[in-house]
Amino acid sequence: EGKNEVEIIGWMTERYGDFVRYNPPLTGQTLVLWALPVVLLLLMALILWRVRAKR
Repeated sequence: EGKNEVEIIGWMTERYGDFVRYNPPLTGQTLVLWALPVVLLLLMALILWRVRAKR
């Protein structure tokens, strides 16, 4: 329809929110997206450490 990439991304972000972007900005709403992988890695490391400490 003659739209450039910036206009298309802007429209999709307006309509569907920041999660449609490959690299969403760090905001209060997207903080979970950024923090969850780190929290899961720390949790897995803690579980692994506790299991090994019991042996």
